[in-house]
Amino acid sequence: MRRIAFIFPVLCFSVAAVAQNNGLPKQLNVGDTIIAVGKYTVTLTDARRIPTEPRLEVPETKAPNLQFDFNLNQVAVPNTIQLPDAQRMDKKSPVNYHHNYIRAAYGNYNNALVDAYFVMPGKKGMLSVDAHFMNTKPKTERLQREFNAGIGGIKHFKKGDFKAGFRFTSNDYRFYGFESDSLNNTIASLKQRFQIVDVNAGYSSRLKGKRAPFYAVGAQFYNMKQNALDTLEATENGLSIDGIYRFTVNKNPLSLVARYEMQQFQSIKDTFTRNFIHLQPFYTLSNKNWDLNLGFNSTIIVESGENTEFKFFPRIDGVYRMEGDLLSLFGGVNGGVNKVSLRSISEMNPYIAPYQNLDPSISKLRFNAGLTGKLGQNTGFTTQLLFHIHNQMPLYILDTVDTRWFMNVRADVKLIQFNAELSHAFSNKFRTNLTFNAYSYDVLGYEHAYQLPNLDLKLNATHNIGDKILLSADVFTIGKRYSYLAYSEQQSAELLKAFVDASVGIDYRWKKQISAFLKVNNIANQKYQMWGRLPVNGITVMGGLAVGF
Repeated sequence: MRRIAFIFPVLCFSVAAVAQNNGLPKQLNVGDTIIAVGKYTVTLTDARRIPTEPRLEVPETKAPNLQFDFNLNQVAVPNTIQLPDAQRMDKKSPVNYHHNYIRAAYGNYNNALVDAYFVMPGKKGMLSVDAHFMNTKPKTERLQREFNAGIGGIKHFKKGDFKAGFRFTSNDYRFYGFESDSLNNTIASLKQRFQIVDVNAGYSSRLKGKRAPFYAVGAQFYNMKQNALDTLEATENGLSIDGIYRFTVNKNPLSLVARYEMQQFQSIKDTFTRNFIHLQPFYTLSNKNWDLNLGFNSTIIVESGENTEFKFFPRIDGVYRMEGDLLSLFGGVNGGVNKVSLRSISEMNPYIAPYQNLDPSISKLRFNAGLTGKLGQNTGFTTQLLFHIHNQMPLYILDTVDTRWFMNVRADVKLIQFNAELSHAFSNKFRTNLTFNAYSYDVLGYEHAYQLPNLDLKLNATHNIGDKILLSADVFTIGKRYSYLAYSEQQSAELLKAFVDASVGIDYRWKKQISAFLKVNNIANQKYQMWGRLPVNGITVMGGLAVGF
């Protein structure tokens, strides 16, 4: 297992085609190697939310995964409920879960929160049900309501695992930004709702060693509706089918990765059906001290009434272990096609207009190089430099038709990014993680990379006192960003100030499975603008009870 931290950078590109599909496992364990599917993203504590769930067991903080692709979503808050990963159920005996719970909380700004999570494990699989409801209403025009519920499970067979799930989401947001009083709209009409129905399923063979053949297939379908101002509606259907097959050639693994995506969209301004066919094979060469992936990423884009496009990007990435598991050098070069969907941009910014530019964006060149390793037994680190050439990259600007919502514009961007991550365990019960990113942008056609920060920092610390009192602290910093109003003079772009958002939490475990918790967000009471002209709430306090079983 000691090689995991260093082989991860090499293989993180290998399953890019299946990274967005919930139908496949989040991780594919291969002997002492992990093929990681998914990306680490910097997450911020939104002052309107209480994202930290009560810890009913001894907290365990792991070092963050590495991300090797620039992510526009700097401000996303993850869902409170997370289903167990498939690899946790990859055992013949029942898994003993201790994270079933029901919790309820209330706080200032009329914050109300109810969460529930139930899992039914068995010898041949498991079934889980979860639900999340949050309502925030500091003022009538600033309502935010979120609801999602789902059911998912995994069934173990002799030669593989089948996984499936269903989820329904309904989120309401009010356009509470500046100048709302100047528009002749009633408060009720200043609302938009996102509704998503999501179904996914997948099957993966048993992992029997590095050289044994392995395959996995998965499919996901979703229907999404966006309704704004009670009059404007956008609808998007998405279908993806993924597959990976890996076998040995000359004692080295050859992985064949393919994905089909269908995107169907309709709004008052645009209607289209777009198809993507991704082929991403790669061959892995391994030695005692190094691993190297060689392959390519290719995509065919087919759309009615448009010319068929073919994109091809060579790929090479690898790792060299200089001091065993103490120090490793890694790097890579590749590129790819990025589908831009209504779903992805609404998850990034819930205050978007119901009409958006959803043309694909192209990562023409992605290069990264860095060092990762250990500083003693309790400290891990990573530092890396990244360079990206991104064509048709989305930038978010305020729409002059309604200055409370955003639309995306496209620009060719060259990005230089420096990333550093540090994880240290002072003891088994006191741990810290630090993530820092600095960005430099060269934008063609616009003066700034609108709404994108020049730096971000995340610091997290957890401390367990006698398995009775659990303390947590988070500090998030986002640097300066520019906010731009469409069709205005770019010199008039508003410079959003950097901010620091700190939060603290305490959980008191009265009994092993009963706890009371208190969470305080934005303790400096800053009314900063996460997005231009949308100031967040000040200090937010929420407390409640949780019962686990």
